[in-house]
Amino acid sequence: MSVSSPHPCAWPQAFESLHEAVLGVTEDDRLCYLNPAARRLLAWPEERPAEGTLIELFHPVDGLELGPEGRLAARICEHTELTGGRPLRQALRRQDEVVLEMEVTASTLLSEAGERCHVILLRRPPELVDFDGGGTRLRAGRERPEPSWQLVFENAPVGIFHFDNRGVITACNERFVENLGSSRQMLIGLDMRTLPNAEIVRCVEQAVAGERTIYDGDYTSVTGGRHRIVRVAFSPILSEEGEVESGVGIVEDITDARRAQQVLSRADRMASLGTLAAGIAHEINNPLAYVMASLEYALRTLPRSSRALEQTEVAGGKSWLDIQRDALGNALEGTERVRRIVSDLGTFSRPAALAEGSSGLSRVLDSAAALAWNEIRHRAHLVKNYGETPRVRGEEPRLVQVFLNLLLNAAQAIPDGDAEHNLIEVGVTRTESGVIVEVRDTGGGIAPDVIDHIFEPFFTTKETGRGTGLGLSVCHGIVSSLGGTISAHPSAGGTTMRVLLPEARPETRPEEERVVRREPRPTYAVSPLRMLFIDDEERLAETLAIALSPHEVVSATSGGEALSLLERDRDFVLVLCDLMIPDLSGPEIYQKVLQRDPELAARFVFVSGGAFTERARDQLARIDVPLVNKPFDIETIEDLLEDRRDSEAYKGHGI
Repeated sequence: MSVSSPHPCAWPQAFESLHEAVLGVTEDDRLCYLNPAARRLLAWPEERPAEGTLIELFHPVDGLELGPEGRLAARICEHTELTGGRPLRQALRRQDEVVLEMEVTASTLLSEAGERCHVILLRRPPELVDFDGGGTRLRAGRERPEPSWQLVFENAPVGIFHFDNRGVITACNERFVENLGSSRQMLIGLDMRTLPNAEIVRCVEQAVAGERTIYDGDYTSVTGGRHRIVRVAFSPILSEEGEVESGVGIVEDITDARRAQQVLSRADRMASLGTLAAGIAHEINNPLAYVMASLEYALRTLPRSSRALEQTEVAGGKSWLDIQRDALGNALEGTERVRRIVSDLGTFSRPAALAEGSSGLSRVLDSAAALAWNEIRHRAHLVKNYGETPRVRGEEPRLVQVFLNLLLNAAQAIPDGDAEHNLIEVGVTRTESGVIVEVRDTGGGIAPDVIDHIFEPFFTTKETGRGTGLGLSVCHGIVSSLGGTISAHPSAGGTTMRVLLPEARPETRPEEERVVRREPRPTYAVSPLRMLFIDDEERLAETLAIALSPHEVVSATSGGEALSLLERDRDFVLVLCDLMIPDLSGPEIYQKVLQRDPELAARFVFVSGGAFTERARDQLARIDVPLVNKPFDIETIEDLLEDRRDSEAYKGHGI
């Protein structure tokens, strides 16, 4: 029983299971009992005792004066008895300041000791809208309208509610009740002007002032606690004299549609960011290529020894030569860091057509866990629930990168030093739509206002210097390119990252990347070779010409110039061609050369700064030409030249 303080009245156990709200009041109007229905109706916390006075809840209505202090309950009892049980229409203020209008009756109980206490019964007012008697005029005393328009009202596919000219709800259909997760008892009589949502209140006030208005946005029901996204149209109902008599609201639950729209919008935004990332990568990679090549050349050509320079101490015991080497080495290391960041941007924007191969999932997950183990072991114990792990679409290094990022994020969300009480769990489930991998942690979780942004490039909640904000966007790019999905979900005490990957087709086999792979090459004297470099970056061509000496580098800055040059001079061991040339794409130049000279076309190698047009991407997918990504180092190009030296394509041509 909900009695919170001793009282001579023993409240019947039956009150606990009543659907109607029951208040227990002492003879001096002090609250001493609330049944569960009353607590729900008044938003009264379960742990809070029944306390305070009746006058703090009630306001006068129906002409009933409050009378002497401490006599309100007694006067309601007298009114109930004198009118044969006719209820009072009474306004109650809930604990959250929302006002409800209820019908109130009361009676008196006597304890065994003869002491008096009052029982007050609260019921929702009947729906008084007359659907068939001339529009929406209120008909007092009718508990239920006749059918016909009532049937339309109740069976409408949207929520409908009627309110009087003060903004108090007088009727609603079942769909409206469902939308809010509430009940008619809680809704009929609710004064919408007292709701905590200021925008809803504004719409109600405009409607009772005679204006039509629309609310579109999030709404949390004060009577049902349900959070939805709704569109509510408020419309006043005017009398024949043009005065506002009442109003009607139409409620459409657009939660699913809005979330689908947000997903599509996010996908569009990610696609746009991917295009932007590719463009940025291209613009950075071109100058970065000749900066790195120049630094590498400077390090190569710096004198290994010079007695005068080595004996010239500049600072900290280091010679001038040592300092020059350190400075160039630091500069090269810095450009390498820039290259890795740009490479991540390229992964984020990588098209699905370039993502091939298949991988064993258990091997991928074990490799990622091994790489992340140093971060995990001091923070949590790792649980592997792999189950069935079929082969999935995607190359193993890229998938390891995805799950390594997720495991590192999971570990870094957990404070160091309490591994015994924290958990990182990796689970695998096979479904009809693919293979689901979940990485769950017991860290601090992700704030609701952040979760929609975590896959955006450069977005991070980590401290400055702990991350670039590219990890999850790279994961998103890799998984999306494979036709899968990645999402974040709050879970008990942490976060669950869910990755859906398509199963590999039976005929799919791991394939070698079309990117040139370099094997160590012995150093020996070589005769000079000639190569053609087709790229609109003139400084990069100049840098290659210097760095590749004694080899000869001939350059062309447009497709037309390159084709003209190749018509009269085919004595090139290597044709290094950028994918994006202003007048012709690299694949278009290649196709034109292939038509007239297949042997010369076999010497082509493409280079790319990261940006592709759709046409160039389609063309690249149909031809078998190696691809080198910018920025490349000098040794990569030297290796390409040496690879071509003994190739069958050049025998018999005097090369």
